[in-house]
Amino acid sequence: MISLPCTPVRPDSFCMGPIAMTMTVESWIEEKAEVFNDIWGCVMRYLHGDWGNIDPGDWSLNIDTIKYRTPAGRLMGSYELSDGRTIWIITDGYGRQSEGVECCYTTILSPDDY
Repeated sequence: MISLPCTPVRPDSFCMGPIAMTMTVESWIEEKAEVFNDIWGCVMRYLHGDWGNIDPGDWSLNIDTIKYRTPAGRLMGSYELSDGRTIWIITDGYGRQSEGVECCYTTILSPDDY
């Protein structure tokens, strides 16, 4: 378990933009429908400022991005699913929602998709 560098900060869900998943993650759900619930739980953790299994430096970067609304900021979370596979959730363009929905988006992916 990672010790948190400071109190978690919850991202503004409006700033997350549309949420998409890669074909790899989509295929996992098609193989086993229960994986969707597992992934959804990870998304809820992410939306509440729980970044999962990332190092303390990246955790701090996420918090700073939210606190200071870093222009074109990036958030990242890493989570282990109940079947042992890992997903990453990455938001690019955090804080740019006022520029339009295409400026900020969140992707759920396998680390192999990166």
